[in-house]
Amino acid sequence: MIQQSVQGFLNELSAIDPKQYYYDPAELHVTVLSLFTATLEHARYLSRYAEYLAAVNASLANAPTFGIEFTGVTLTREAVMIQGFPATTALNDLRESLRNELRAKHLTTGLDSRYVLQTAHMTVVRFRARLRGSTHFTRVLEHYRDHVFGRSEVQELNLVRNDWYMSRVSVEVLERYPLFSYPALRNSQSA
Repeated sequence: MIQQSVQGFLNELSAIDPKQYYYDPAELHVTVLSLFTATLEHARYLSRYAEYLAAVNASLANAPTFGIEFTGVTLTREAVMIQGFPATTALNDLRESLRNELRAKHLTTGLDSRYVLQTAHMTVVRFRARLRGSTHFTRVLEHYRDHVFGRSEVQELNLVRNDWYMSRVSVEVLERYPLFSYPALRNSQSA
């Protein structure tokens, strides 16, 4: 349901200005945490992959599922985003756990260097050129300002290597992390 709702929104915007980058439904995602910010010098970070992997494994070992309600849109100079509202503190707890593990392993050089990630947004448009038809584009954004796109129950996290857009052709899933659905199961496994 969310993908269909988002696709309808993107179809309206792309009809006004097709030159922007519109995310494909398969590219839609919420970033839990960027282990390091996008850079041309990524080889120095990737050379420490085993250490990053150990930090991620430790922090996600008993991570719970969590829900996100996607309602409304927001705009930055670079992008259009759909706002996400987590149902619990689980997402921010996961982020803090990851940050703590990365700090403990001295892997914080590129962490949070652009900004400290705190929201649960989905970027759906990236501006690549000057906006055409800005008045009509703005009207569509205003129409969707409080639109309910739907709710998603996050049951798995992926560690990925990607480009700036998270484009389908560049995303490489390095590891998959199923999340635990039942607190009782989590407690029994940690005992």
